[in-house]
Amino acid sequence: ERRQKSDFSLVDLEVEDLYAKTSARPSTVDTILKRKKQALLLGDAGAGKSTSLLLWANSINREWSFGKPWVRFVPLNRYSDRGLRALIFEAFPELRPIDLVPMIADGKMILILDGLNECPHGLYDDCVQGIKQLLSDNPNGKIFVSSRLSHDPADLKPDRFVIRPMEQNLKAKFLTYKFQDSKRAEELLELIEKRPDTNQLSSNPVALSMIAE
Repeated sequence: ERRQKSDFSLVDLEVEDLYAKTSARPSTVDTILKRKKQALLLGDAGAGKSTSLLLWANSINREWSFGKPWVRFVPLNRYSDRGLRALIFEAFPELRPIDLVPMIADGKMILILDGLNECPHGLYDDCVQGIKQLLSDNPNGKIFVSSRLSHDPADLKPDRFVIRPMEQNLKAKFLTYKFQDSKRAEELLELIEKRPDTNQLSSNPVALSMIAE
């Protein structure tokens, strides 16, 4: 089902180009995923990276019809010494590798490689090189990678986008959607604003959700 305008989703989180030469209006996770072929989505812990990507993947797949691309969410914490190709093939048990490879190359199968920072420590560099090779081999493929800001590998070339802290308007939408009660959302926001430490913390979706509990 299509979302109503009053609904809130983490795909509405604002992002900014990490290396933009000129200031521009922030985009959203949803817009970047629709317009870009390849991108690296960065953010602090709890910023909404994995959740927004998974929500986006599910929304695209729910509205799938013949001829449209399918999205597959691949958690990188499952990476092993078998390599990235094996991990990706395991995520598509219904397809033969010989069929899957051209689908990825043509953008008919969208890959979301989630949580680069969660690759096993001893295999991290190998995982980065595997992603680098995948991006290079598939310039027309739609491939997105997420990671914490603390793990931003210079070897990866896609445009980098950082999830911005939520401002008051998004906090209000978030809480209204969570409570299904705009008045209750406004009351909580007023309380949060009176406490600077809590107000700063509440710009993180996970933290705001905990505050609202």
